[in-house]
Amino acid sequence: MTDNTTSTNKSTYAGQGDLTRLPIPSLEETLERFIATVSPLLSSEEKETCKNEVQHFLQTDGPKLQNLLVEYDEKGRAEGTLGSYVEEFWSDAYLAPDSS
Repeated sequence: MTDNTTSTNKSTYAGQGDLTRLPIPSLEETLERFIATVSPLLSSEEKETCKNEVQHFLQTDGPKLQNLLVEYDEKGRAEGTLGSYVEEFWSDAYLAPDSS
């Protein structure tokens, strides 16, 4: 039986920096997708309330938080500490041990 695998001394994430980075969607796009996702679950009244809350968020905290996300991503890219803006959150949410 022939072994077709090759062994190298590269680490699992050696090529991580060469991967295309995930783009950060605009705040408007994110909020539009949010509304489209939750709308089927809401009554007409709830849908209107949701749209109003989204508009309020878009005019208040949303842009500040979007800027913080962009800064976080740029800093991680510059320092080489993050492969993607979702990396740390993904690891915490899905890969961390469950404490329950």
